[in-house]
Amino acid sequence: MSDNNSAAPKRNEAVRTFASEYTEATTTFSESNADKAAQYSLLPTGVGANRVMMMGTLLEVSRTKSDRLCGTIHDGTGSFKVYAGQFNQQACSKLKELEPDGNRTKLEAGEYEHVMVIGKTNSYESSGTWYVTVEPEVFIVSDKETRERWEAETAEKTLERIESFENDDAPRGKTARDHYDFDMSELRGDVEAVVEDLLPEVPTVPATAPSPDVTPPVEE
Repeated sequence: MSDNNSAAPKRNEAVRTFASEYTEATTTFSESNADKAAQYSLLPTGVGANRVMMMGTLLEVSRTKSDRLCGTIHDGTGSFKVYAGQFNQQACSKLKELEPDGNRTKLEAGEYEHVMVIGKTNSYESSGTWYVTVEPEVFIVSDKETRERWEAETAEKTLERIESFENDDAPRGKTARDHYDFDMSELRGDVEAVVEDLLPEVPTVPATAPSPDVTPPVEE
């Protein structure tokens, strides 16, 4: 008896990426000429991403002319945008909950939330400007601890991609070099800054601090 699930299409694994890399991914490609073939965004590190996993702080919720909801999220390296409409009900519902009251679009400090997004990559050109966005399939309000774990794991994955690219081992490294004028050292710096922020603070003693008086009392 055949397994009915064996022919089910396998979802592309979400690539963990920071905003400073993902928002530069303006080139797309497909591995097949078939109708409805998966489309991939080419990351500057030479890796294709059909979907991404990203986290950050939700700073703004606005509405487009077609009444789609747009969320602006900052992850410490830069900002990225997610757009949710009738085909993204879970994300749309969550963004509505987080939408500021009144005519505001920007959230205030007390309204900020750590959010995790898993979604399809998307890029398009309009009036000579490229826009790189995420179409969310999953949109979750998270917490600081989860975000920090995600940052640590994403930093590790990103540094591995950078090293692979610099060693000419990236799957599509040559294509990325041909299409992007990208300074990999800047991305490395962004990642290292994230890692540094994750390290616990170590108290330091000023160099001019006096030595403690350990002279034993004199008996009279």
